[in-house]
Amino acid sequence: MMKRKKKVIHGSEIILIILIASACIYSFLCTREIFLSFSLAQALTLLVAIGIAFHATQYRNDERKVKEQIEKVLEKIQAIVTDPSFYTFKITDELEGTKNRNRMMTRKLSNCINVLAEYSRDCGLEKEIDYLRREYQSYNELVSDHINDMDYLAKSVKQLKLHAENIDSKCDYITVVLYRGKTEDKHIVS
Repeated sequence: MMKRKKKVIHGSEIILIILIASACIYSFLCTREIFLSFSLAQALTLLVAIGIAFHATQYRNDERKVKEQIEKVLEKIQAIVTDPSFYTFKITDELEGTKNRNRMMTRKLSNCINVLAEYSRDCGLEKEIDYLRREYQSYNELVSDHINDMDYLAKSVKQLKLHAENIDSKCDYITVVLYRGKTEDKHIVS
């Protein structure tokens, strides 16, 4: 979708350049008049206007892109923790398959939290990311300590789901805070 959009924009730019060049050539060859004639003051005014317009459109563009990337990582985390296989274990589940599935999900979650930790100082989200990390560690300790006891994990669904819901809620909170501004020590779940 984005590639097609970029191709359309790029194609439009090329067509516009060709039309302007054609108009200049036509004007010069047919009318023998200078197509673009203006003074130095007009040129400087145009350059200042272009500079201001560019600055206005690009102002905080990098910051916005970082926030969008953080939001994507938060969405990945939410996709992991809201998947019922993250917090639901069945006695009938195959032990090795369950271990591998859980290992893969917790590794993804850990990697996402580590990525967020890299950006947390820049965005003032240290406390929120620390909270995510603590919830993840509590979940991981519970599962790791009892990974060979499927009966215990099957009975611990409420506790595991609570960790997942806390992480999910904090991700929602971080997304709101990310675009609203600095945090004020108000937490949904602490």
